[in-house]
Amino acid sequence: MKLITKIIIIFNFIFSSQKEIEQITFTGNSHISSKELSEAISLKQSSIFNKSFYNSSLLKLSNIQLKNLYNSKGFINVKIKPIVDINNNKVIVKYDIDEENQYFIKEINFVGNRIFSSQQLLNMLEVEVDDVFNPLKITKKLKKIIQNYLEAGKFYISIMDEFFEENNKVSIRINISEGKTYYFGNTSVVGLKKLKPNIISRESIIKNGEIYNISRIEETQTRIFSSLLFSSVEILPQFRDEINDTIDLVIKVKEMSNRDIKGEVGFGQTESVKGPNHPPNTNIELSSTIQSGFFLNTPNKFTFKVDLGILNNGDNILNFLNVKNTLFPRRNFSLGYRTPWIYKLRIPLNLKIYDHYVEEGEKTRHKQGIDALFSYRKSERNRLEGRFVLEFVDYLDTPRELERKFKITHQRHSLDNLISPKTGGFLGINVTLRGTFLGGNTHYVLSDIEYRNFHHIFNKAVFCYRFKYGIINILKNTNEETISEFFYLGGNTSLRGWSKEDSLYNNDDNDKNENALLRNLTNIELRIPLYNNIGCGIFFDAGILGRENKDINFSKYYWNIGYGISYNTPLGPVRFDIAYPYAIGKYKSSFSLLYSF
Repeated sequence: MKLITKIIIIFNFIFSSQKEIEQITFTGNSHISSKELSEAISLKQSSIFNKSFYNSSLLKLSNIQLKNLYNSKGFINVKIKPIVDINNNKVIVKYDIDEENQYFIKEINFVGNRIFSSQQLLNMLEVEVDDVFNPLKITKKLKKIIQNYLEAGKFYISIMDEFFEENNKVSIRINISEGKTYYFGNTSVVGLKKLKPNIISRESIIKNGEIYNISRIEETQTRIFSSLLFSSVEILPQFRDEINDTIDLVIKVKEMSNRDIKGEVGFGQTESVKGPNHPPNTNIELSSTIQSGFFLNTPNKFTFKVDLGILNNGDNILNFLNVKNTLFPRRNFSLGYRTPWIYKLRIPLNLKIYDHYVEEGEKTRHKQGIDALFSYRKSERNRLEGRFVLEFVDYLDTPRELERKFKITHQRHSLDNLISPKTGGFLGINVTLRGTFLGGNTHYVLSDIEYRNFHHIFNKAVFCYRFKYGIINILKNTNEETISEFFYLGGNTSLRGWSKEDSLYNNDDNDKNENALLRNLTNIELRIPLYNNIGCGIFFDAGILGRENKDINFSKYYWNIGYGISYNTPLGPVRFDIAYPYAIGKYKSSFSLLYSF
């Protein structure tokens, strides 16, 4: 009882100086619902899942957000007056709104345009006569028009818009001063110390004498920077004189550190001893990388990397101390070679020789091989990779055979944070071809698709879900004993109601062969912040394994519900989960690093 009293006293002390927002109301809003207005502002009223406190800065910001919302719907003369009532550390915010008239577009005129017709400019503006007058949209679209002029050689383009109100109509006049057309001249490079100028010139798509185009400059800058040879890249225009219509370019670069040694510590997920399609292990990772300088003054580099991991099997925190054979049950070593070009083709190549070892209890997996990676990145959020892999795998009694594989991986995402996402989506597609034209006695195609999505609800809570589907199609006459990539379920990263050692295989023919060629997995979770870095969550997991489509029977799915508590550390979230198989019976607890997905 004394402990509870102390907790209440501390809680009251923390929040005594903060004023909780009990209610936010709107009056006078006849054209926009109170729900839409509430969603548009940063100031929020408290809910069952989240306490919201009054802040005068947020009140001012919310006032601006409401005006912008009304302006975007044609209410350009709206008046908004916030009224704040504070009583016993409780705050009621009332917005008194005078919407006034809604304005529409009467006419749109362009003055001074020569290289683009008025109709072309109107299409770029994406507005028409009688549309609701939205000054924010027009300002945004004018930037698009300016961009088009900058791509057509008009370096000194100037655009000014004017609005004329009459009754509830607005006439728009857009005044354009195009200026003369400019052309690309000579290109020079400054800042190179070790590398040669041709490293820059082969990345450039700018040609002498072409019409000035800002998009070509931006793309060239991106290509040079994405070569990973430079820490900064600037492209500066230089005018020859006031009369000349030629713009010379100066490419200013700063080379990456010639040699680099770095170490990192963090939480991570690593391949299980049973293979890449078994639910991964979570571990504490220690990583050290030594990177050479530019090899023979070329952009090519060598890298030596060591990854060590203390594994966690998930049952409890003491598993981190379960290190019977060695301090680091996971030990990875690799020697890499990287070049941004292959002969005259801009195809980045990463060649790696590796030795990977992991042990769990009495089981071990040892992989040695060569990995040739070809990567294409449209952006940091959208990448495509292809790789050839030649490796030997030692695992239990599996026959040792040279595995020849070609893998394609495509990933794209819109996540706000890769470790603890709150909004956005993720799509991953992985296809592995083993054997066939690559040679060997084992032939199959493995396809694995994963989709995740995260949504904000109840202000700060996160609703998220994941779907995973995998299938192995065996080709020709293949001995399954030589396959090391069968599917598994169980553990704190897939079905939390079962351990990774449980047999979750389903086969209607009672076949003794439990090598799963199919896997379906669904995870649904609600993550709720409690206080500072502490949070809780409730979850539902469901999955099934089989060999054929007929084995995937919804009535035979393994599923569980559960709840957990988490704490966000500087390295990532730490969580403790309790799951109930089929919502009844004995629970399964697990301690883990990072979220399950």
